[in-house]
Amino acid sequence: MGLFVRRTFGIQARLMMLAVVTALPLVALGSLFILRMVEDQREQIKQDVSHRVENLLWDVDRQISAERGGASRTGGVAEPAGRRLRGLLPADA
Repeated sequence: MGLFVRRTFGIQARLMMLAVVTALPLVALGSLFILRMVEDQREQIKQDVSHRVENLLWDVDRQISAERGGASRTGGVAEPAGRRLRGLLPADA
């Protein structure tokens, strides 16, 4: 009898380790995929909101021009509201 007794894991412990070692990379890859999908969705929503704001600004310009009779009647002095508001939007939008 030696001083060092080597104890091995049972079959259940080995199967559990195999399942954990197999599942961890799949969970990690799944998490990365979900994070990337969320980021892409966030960017798509950001672009959609930017386009909607741009379209609303054009509608405001068109309605103001229609009510004033166009820029030619005002002498071109008044800058359309949409252009002023577009200047407030971030450049990357």
